[in-house]
Amino acid sequence: MAAYLAQCEEVVRFRQAEERVKQNEKIRRITAEIRRKQKQATAFDHFQKPGLARQVDAEVAALLRQLDEIPLVQEYKALQADLNEVLQLITNVIAQTVSGTLDVKTGAD
Repeated sequence: MAAYLAQCEEVVRFRQAEERVKQNEKIRRITAEIRRKQKQATAFDHFQKPGLARQVDAEVAALLRQLDEIPLVQEYKALQADLNEVLQLITNVIAQTVSGTLDVKTGAD
């Protein structure tokens, strides 16, 4: 099954997009800035400076919006959603097969 999944069109397309995202300088720069600001916000929370934490949180939100506007990120997220859907279908088929074979009760029963 793992070999099949590795060759599945959704997995291949997702991995290609993932590699392009990793190699994109603008995306790397924005994500590094997001991580840096998230650490700042955590520090401000820890030192009980809620005003500064809110300000940095707003900056993070703006950076996330900027990131989401990049077409490559949009493609990556769409492919991720497609892949998640495939994996959920596979999970459901496995659960139904195991449940039917072993007469196991699921939480849905």
